[in-house]
Amino acid sequence: MNALELLLLKLGSSFFLSKFLPYFLMVFLGLGLAIAVFRQGLKVKKWVNASLVFLLAVLPFGIYFLAFPIYRGDLMSMGYCPKSSLEFPFESGVVVVALPGCKYCSESTKLMNQIHQKLPGKTQYWVLGTDSLDVSAYDKLLSEEIFCRLALHQKELLPITEGSFPTFLWIKNYRIEKAWHNNDFGVYALQEIAL
Repeated sequence: MNALELLLLKLGSSFFLSKFLPYFLMVFLGLGLAIAVFRQGLKVKKWVNASLVFLLAVLPFGIYFLAFPIYRGDLMSMGYCPKSSLEFPFESGVVVVALPGCKYCSESTKLMNQIHQKLPGKTQYWVLGTDSLDVSAYDKLLSEEIFCRLALHQKELLPITEGSFPTFLWIKNYRIEKAWHNNDFGVYALQEIAL
């Protein structure tokens, strides 16, 4: 999440609104710029004036979209409901299943540090590793409120991840309610969890 999205989130907006409101603001900014230039009545050929107005109308949105793209997981639910009888040691929260040395797993810590307070229940990282060094690498990246440990029931967790890391598990009533792979965990998933 970027600074504008985080500000909107801190002001109390939903995950969905904090993601998409900046795009609408960029559209209005572009339209405002286009109208201002159009009213100037530049003494150039009509096609040049029309091209300039069009370019100014779409430029703010285009730049913002290039910098902060909308992903598939932001628009639709891409989660899956794994069949598992695995019970977790806490009632509700999000568990991020990570591998030692996985760069995408390490990158996910930035997002979780930013949003964990908005999520219900506990937020934990479970590392599919063999020693405490695997855990300490993630511990250094995570805020104090996010607990990190070696994964319990590693053999049962591996099929749930479907070999994709990190995998985000939404725990409800001590069981997995839903799971998302890294590319599918967007604002739609966050909105599902927060409700």
